[in-house]
Amino acid sequence: IFSTAPAFVFIFSMIILREPPLLLRFFAVLLSISGIVLFAYVDGFGTANTWSIALSIGSAIGAALYKTLLKWRVKEASLFQMAFFLSTIGLFTLLVFWPLVVLLHFTHAEILVDVPWSYLCGSSILGVLFNFAINFGIAYTFPLFISLGTIMGIPLNALLDAVIRHVDLANWKITAMDLVIGGFLIMLVPPSTSLWIEGKLCCKRCQPNKQLTIQ
Repeated sequence: IFSTAPAFVFIFSMIILREPPLLLRFFAVLLSISGIVLFAYVDGFGTANTWSIALSIGSAIGAALYKTLLKWRVKEASLFQMAFFLSTIGLFTLLVFWPLVVLLHFTHAEILVDVPWSYLCGSSILGVLFNFAINFGIAYTFPLFISLGTIMGIPLNALLDAVIRHVDLANWKITAMDLVIGGFLIMLVPPSTSLWIEGKLCCKRCQPNKQLTIQ
């Protein structure tokens, strides 16, 4: 459900950033989300309750709104400005949210025993690189491109599972991978080319109407 964030980014970009509603971008979002739904269908949707669905949708909307507002606010920020911005967010998170870890431990909701520090540190380093790449990407490109780029990790994870863990890729999973990758590749089409294609399609649709009018 969280992977539906590109759809919300597409809507917020038109409202906040005043981006034109390009047909190819809409088609790219539709392809990618169809691939994600197909992945979920193959793996099983699970037994998600109402709260988990509501939280997933809320987090998708929040992530989409954050990416769009960041682009609206910073425009094209420098390397120093983005590094300072992310450092401030990290420091704020450390100072504000560390009591939650202690609270979860003493309420026995999440007991900290035998913490795998090596995996935790490796995951933290990759998480920092991931967030730097996302935020710098938003500053130098556009939010919808970054949103579709992040969900490219789903077919890549499936491919790595097949290569490293020797997990069989079902035919539907291969189709889902093609849909997600196809949506990302369509997103690479420049806006000028997209407008040219839309113009050609509109002209072809208008020609029969003109002929009928002349008759």
